[in-house]
Amino acid sequence: MENEKVTELVRSVTEFDESLRRAFVEGLFKAFGEKERSSLVQWVCHCAYPKTKWIKVERWMEGQFRRDMNKTPSRVASTAVNYFRINSKMMPFLIKMAQRIKMRIRTRRRRHPEEFVDLKFKGQEEA
Repeated sequence: MENEKVTELVRSVTEFDESLRRAFVEGLFKAFGEKERSSLVQWVCHCAYPKTKWIKVERWMEGQFRRDMNKTPSRVASTAVNYFRINSKMMPFLIKMAQRIKMRIRTRRRRHPEEFVDLKFKGQEEA
């Protein structure tokens, strides 16, 4: 029964013209709170774009932060938009992703400093 309702709703929305689709999506997102909306946007992004693309972006961002922890998440995200030709409307999502990745690298660096011995970081003097 629920599946049939969802299928019917999808069929109805696909028949709308673009302005009605936009109004529908805006109304849908307004119905949720900020936290739910954020997680919904992330889920939609992962559904709309292939997961392999996001894995490549994550791996690339991780490399950027491994090389230079002084880079800001917003700077790395804007570089990723240009490098991977991602729509600039995805910036908030990419900034959040970059923040998570930078925190992950920082935590990994504290727990396993031996992995980062051979890397030179800007701002550090050579011995």
